[in-house]
Amino acid sequence: MTVVRGVGPRLAAGLAAAGVRTAEDLALWPPREYRDFRTVVPVRRAREGEWRAIEGVVTGSIASGPPWRRRLVVRLADTDGAELSLVWFKAYPGLSGRFPAGATVLAAGTPSRYGNEVQIVHPEIGGVRPPGGEWPSDAPRGLVPVYAAVAGFDQKRLRRVIAEALAAAGPALIDPIPEALRRERALAPLGRAAALLHDPSPLLDAGSDPGSLRLHPDGPWRRLAYGETFLLGVAVARARAAEARRPAPPLASDDRAFEAAIRGLGFALTAAQARAVEAVRRDLASDRPMRRLLQGDVGSGKTAVAVAAVAIAACAGRQAAVLAPTEILADQHAERLGRVLDAVGVRVERLSGGLRPRRRRDVVRSIAAGATRVVVGTHALLEETVRFPDLALVAIDEQQRFGVHQRFIISRAKSMAAGTTPHLLVMTATPIPRTLAFALYGDLDVTVLDELPPGRRPPATEAFGPAGRADAYERLLRLVAAGERAYVICPLVEPSDAMPLPAATSVYGDLARRLPEGAAALLHGRLLPEEKIEAIARFRSGRARVLVSTSVVEVGVDVPEASVVLVDGADRFGLSQLHQIRGRVGRDGRPSLCMLARSTDSETARARTDLLAATHDGFKIAEADLAMRGPGDIFGARQAGEASFRFADPLADADTIAEAVADARRVVAGAVPMSAEETARLDGALTRFGRSWGRVYERD
Repeated sequence: MTVVRGVGPRLAAGLAAAGVRTAEDLALWPPREYRDFRTVVPVRRAREGEWRAIEGVVTGSIASGPPWRRRLVVRLADTDGAELSLVWFKAYPGLSGRFPAGATVLAAGTPSRYGNEVQIVHPEIGGVRPPGGEWPSDAPRGLVPVYAAVAGFDQKRLRRVIAEALAAAGPALIDPIPEALRRERALAPLGRAAALLHDPSPLLDAGSDPGSLRLHPDGPWRRLAYGETFLLGVAVARARAAEARRPAPPLASDDRAFEAAIRGLGFALTAAQARAVEAVRRDLASDRPMRRLLQGDVGSGKTAVAVAAVAIAACAGRQAAVLAPTEILADQHAERLGRVLDAVGVRVERLSGGLRPRRRRDVVRSIAAGATRVVVGTHALLEETVRFPDLALVAIDEQQRFGVHQRFIISRAKSMAAGTTPHLLVMTATPIPRTLAFALYGDLDVTVLDELPPGRRPPATEAFGPAGRADAYERLLRLVAAGERAYVICPLVEPSDAMPLPAATSVYGDLARRLPEGAAALLHGRLLPEEKIEAIARFRSGRARVLVSTSVVEVGVDVPEASVVLVDGADRFGLSQLHQIRGRVGRDGRPSLCMLARSTDSETARARTDLLAATHDGFKIAEADLAMRGPGDIFGARQAGEASFRFADPLADADTIAEAVADARRVVAGAVPMSAEETARLDGALTRFGRSWGRVYERD
C-alpha cells in the first residue's frame, strides 16, 4: 500500500472511521462541497446565512476565559467602517497572535447575528497579510474543497495529505472499467478524474457556478458516478444471474389465517393498499423471486402491505425478516406485527444492537433453529452470526439506505436451505427513479400507493423566521394546554459553541420548566434503548404531552394522537426530511399543524420553508430538493454514513446511471471484450466495493 506523508496514527484512525483506509481511498475521497474563494467581498457585503469569503482589516481583539476554554473575538472592518467579528469559543494558545492590529485577514464562513453585531463563529482563515506585507503563498484564491470533518484536524491539513495521496497514488489508480467501455463512453483516465475532483478550477470560467460541476460533461463527478454505478451494476447483475439458478419458495397463503391477520390490522385497506396486497400475494405464490418496490408518500400505508406479506410467509410456516433503519422503528414494527400475528399463533422477535447480550444470543439461536418465524431488526440482522435456515421473505423499510438490500439478500441467501432465494419487498417514501431502481435491484416491479387512508388530513404548515421563533413556541404551549399532543424537533442533541443552533436537551429543559411536571419527554439517538422506549411510551400514552427529539422521529414513528409538530432550526434539515417529519402528525383525521421555525432568514432558507408550506406532494418536494441545491450543497442532503453512493446522485445522474448499468449487464453477459488482466482488476474492485457498500447507520 502507498504510504502518504503526513498521515500519522491519529489521522489514519480518523480517516478510517470515515471509510478512508488507503492512499487510493484518499485520492478518491469526495469533497462535501467547494468553497469559492475566486470572489472575495468586503465586510459590508457579508450577508447573514450565506457563506462568503470576506476580507477586512483587524481593528482589535479580545481574549477571555480560562486557558482550556479561551474565547477569542477578532474585530474586522473595511474602508467604509462596516464591522464584523470572528469568534472562537475554544481558541488554541497563540491564536490571537496571528491577528495583529492593522493586518488584513481573508476569512470565510456564514455570518450570523448575535445581539447587535454580525459574527462568523469558528471561521476558516485563508490567510493573514501583515501591515505592508504580502499574502502567504498558500492563501486560497480559487475553488477550495471541503471534506467531511475529522476530529482534531483542520481542512488545511486534510487538503495537504490529499495532495500527497494524489501525487503518490493518483497516476497509478487501478481502473476497473474495461478499456473497450472507456473508449466507447469517452471516459477520462481515473487519475485525471481524481485530480479534477480536488481541484476543478480548470473546468470553470471565472464567475461560473461551482454547482455546475456535477453536470459538466468533462467533470469528475460524471466519470466517478459512472464508475461507481458500473460496479454496483456488475454486482447486481451477477447476483441476479445466481438467483436465476435458485427458485424462491412458493408461499401459498391459507385464506382463513390470512384474513384473520388482515383483520388484526384494525382498519380496512384502501383500494391502493388492496391492489398492492394482491400483487404481493400473487408474487409470493410463485417460485420466481419477488422483487417489488413499494413507493408511497408519507402516511399512504406502506407498512400495512408489508404486514400482509409477512403474515403470508408466517402462515406458510416459513421465516420472514423485517429490516428497519432505527431501533425505534424496529420496536414499532415488532409491536404492530406482534398484534396482527398473535391471531394466527405466530410470535414476533426483535433483534437490535440495544438488546442485552443474553437476550440477543437467545434470539439468534432461536432464528438459527428455525423456531422464530418472524424477526424485526436493525443492522444487527446483517451480521454474519445471524443465520436463517428457512428464510422466505425479506421486507425492508428502506429510507434511502441504498445498497443495504443487495448485501442483505446476498449474504442471507447463502444460508438458505434447499438452494432457494428469498422474496424481497422494499418500501420507500422517497421517489426512486426507474433507472436507479433498476441498478439497485435488477428487474423489479414497482407498486405506487397513490391514495391516503380515510381520515388522513395533511397538516397545515406555517413558516416562521428567527424573529418569530418565540411566537411559534407560545402557540405550541397554548395548543398543548388545550389538550393537544406535540413534537418539537431540533437539529442538535446538545448545544454546540461551533454551531449556535437549537439543541434537544436545552429545549427540553426549557419546556420542562414551563409545562406541568412530567409533561415533556426527551428522545434522541444517544439515549439507551430502554430510555428511548420509555420516552415513546410516555408520549404515546399521553403521560407526556410534548416529545422533544432530533430527527430520529422522522422514520415512521406513529402516534396518531399527535397533532402538532414544531421543527426548530428547520433550515438545517433537507426538504424531504422535513416532509417526513411533518408526516408524524395528522394521522387520526383531526386538524393538525406543522410549524417550521428557521434559524436564519436567508433567501434560500425562506424559499425552502415556503415550498413546504405550499405543497404536500412528496414527489414534487423531492424534485424541488434537487433543483434548490446550491453550490454549497452539491452533494445534496447526504451526510457521512447516510448513503452508500459517494458520487452518483439518484436524480441528477439518471442518464449516467442508466448507461453504467446497461454496460455492466453487457459485461456480465460476456458482450464486452475483456482481457484476463481486466477481469482480475474488476474482480478486485468488486471485492473492495462490497466491503463498504450497504453500511447501515442509525441517525441521532
